[in-house]
Amino acid sequence: MPIPLLIPIVAAGAGATGYWWITSKAENKEPSFTSELLAVLQPLLIIIVILFGLRWLYQQGNSTAKKNIK
Repeated sequence: MPIPLLIPIVAAGAGATGYWWITSKAENKEPSFTSELLAVLQPLLIIIVILFGLRWLYQQGNSTAKKNIK
């Protein structure tokens, strides 16, 4: 079946599921300072948590290696 013939079927399916009605009903709110700040800091916080986790794993392995050497 050619793609142009599928477009009305997809559009009817989206209309039947209420997708357009739900998305058109959503309000566009002004972002607050805290939500914007968290959106900006989220990647940095994730990187910091990953680095602390890797540091902890390194220390665990390092202490185990020192015990095995003695």
